[in-house]
Amino acid sequence: MFGLFARPELPIECNCGDASTESCTQIGLRDHRNFPPFAYLPEENDVDESYYALDGGMYSPTRHWVLVGEIMEVSFFIRPRVTIKTQYGETVLVNFHLDTPSPTFFNWEDLKPKHTIAIFYAVNRTFMDMNQGVRQENARTVMVFPCPLECLMDEFEGHVSVTKSAKACFYCGKLESDDHKLLKCIRCKHVFYCGRSCQSPHWKKSHKSLCQYAPMLANLSKLAFSHFDDFVDWSFPTIVPPTAEEKTEKTKKSIREALYNMGATSTSTGNSMHSRVDEFLSLIEGRDTSSAVQLLCSEASPIMTMLNESGLPQLIRDTFLFKSLKELTCAVMANPDLRQHVVDLKSDESGGFQSRSTHEFTSDILLSALFAVIPLWQHEECMSGISWSFESHYPLNIIQGNDAFKSNVWRLHGDTDSLLIKNRVSGSTAFMSDHMKLVAEMGEMIAAQANPCDIVIRVIRVTANESWADCVRSIATQHDLSSNVYTLWIRENVAICGSFNPLNTEMSLVEQLLDRREISFEELILERLGVNEENIMRRDSSETESQVGMNEQACYSCGELKSVESFSNTQRRRYGNEARCRECVSLSTL
Repeated sequence: MFGLFARPELPIECNCGDASTESCTQIGLRDHRNFPPFAYLPEENDVDESYYALDGGMYSPTRHWVLVGEIMEVSFFIRPRVTIKTQYGETVLVNFHLDTPSPTFFNWEDLKPKHTIAIFYAVNRTFMDMNQGVRQENARTVMVFPCPLECLMDEFEGHVSVTKSAKACFYCGKLESDDHKLLKCIRCKHVFYCGRSCQSPHWKKSHKSLCQYAPMLANLSKLAFSHFDDFVDWSFPTIVPPTAEEKTEKTKKSIREALYNMGATSTSTGNSMHSRVDEFLSLIEGRDTSSAVQLLCSEASPIMTMLNESGLPQLIRDTFLFKSLKELTCAVMANPDLRQHVVDLKSDESGGFQSRSTHEFTSDILLSALFAVIPLWQHEECMSGISWSFESHYPLNIIQGNDAFKSNVWRLHGDTDSLLIKNRVSGSTAFMSDHMKLVAEMGEMIAAQANPCDIVIRVIRVTANESWADCVRSIATQHDLSSNVYTLWIRENVAICGSFNPLNTEMSLVEQLLDRREISFEELILERLGVNEENIMRRDSSETESQVGMNEQACYSCGELKSVESFSNTQRRRYGNEARCRECVSLSTL
């Protein structure tokens, strides 16, 4: 345990005679292997082979352990802090830096002198003032029992005796036999007595304070400390031993997490674009789609109802964006020189998400939600080295106000039309905007500032609107673009902007992006409204076009032909033919 260094001298030695040995003759909390002295805990920046061993290239715990001590002093200045005294006479400082506002299994008011604290997997930490102690961050691995340490030790010893042998009286220790039946505590049903003569003094001594914690102590007594399958907490969840595949995946995740926290890129599947993006997609393919949409709207929102009615895919792997990214990686794997790829957003058998005929607005919502949630999922899966630039047509200020981005991990800048999300841990970036040119340029800027090994994926949405042709052409034909920038073009058929011919991969990239159907504005509106051209009364075409141009306009979101009074002046002035009606704008802000 201590290598070349002499073992620390304890103020009070273990009753077995040597607290540094690998075994102990004591039971319960007095066992120094399961409930070690603070001086023998593993140090934060060291690997103690008494507690850890190599497992698939990473050090993992080989056993469970708990630090136990009686609280001597309590301070709530700035943050909670207690000074405890262990059974070995050590004085130890415990600073609370919990990952939640309050502990899970006790209240802050329980931190009182003469109460006992117990911490799973405590480690010895040296603070900035060079004092040593414990920094407690996990709210689920710390517990406070409302009794002195000696009382807790005696009570727990009874639970251990019940586990190891026949039932014994918790007060006098007499074993149960055919001639001597023990009675059970009617409250907790875990503690046994010979009768009232034993129950009454034991109640006053300790069980009055610990009766409600008897199930917790019973579970602790049954824990196989020397056999580690997974971390436990004071709820003692049922642990199913992991399979060989689960162990391998856990090791990969540990390596990826270690590299991620150091700002490095995982090389478990190589540095190629397709292998890295494929790895990320495989990690998120089973996630729930609705969790992404809830970044933008609540479960009770009319938008969520609209999405569900239009056939919201349940899993991410069934969404159009996931399939398109998968298609991009396959195309790059087949042609490593490929940097731009075109897909069609169209209706198919996978549900309304890909259907333009239901409501174009629903597609905007789900695409924008997936764009926003990708940085969060990257962080949760410890995937670095991938940055994004998305074209999103949804009000982005709603994303900025979401609690998911409130932690110190994220740095957000933007407004309604543009949003930059920066991950402080990995350095990865995600940019979203409703301006095509800006999305393309920001993708270039992110690539220029990123690590040369990182990749940047631009997702640009293009419609058959002739006015965007020059912009599309300039982006698609740019030759000085960095080699780590990849572009996924999404062709969309929008009512007011026209539609594309079926995708022809024999064409050049620019030809694919500009291959629009030759259709008149009148035919386009009739097609969108589902009206048969033969079943309407025709007027003079010039008169129709004049009246439509002056008095009516098609909404960019719902596609319906509405009077100009249905649009705000701001929408008409700013977006022109792509303006949204008042009803659609109000829906987007819900």
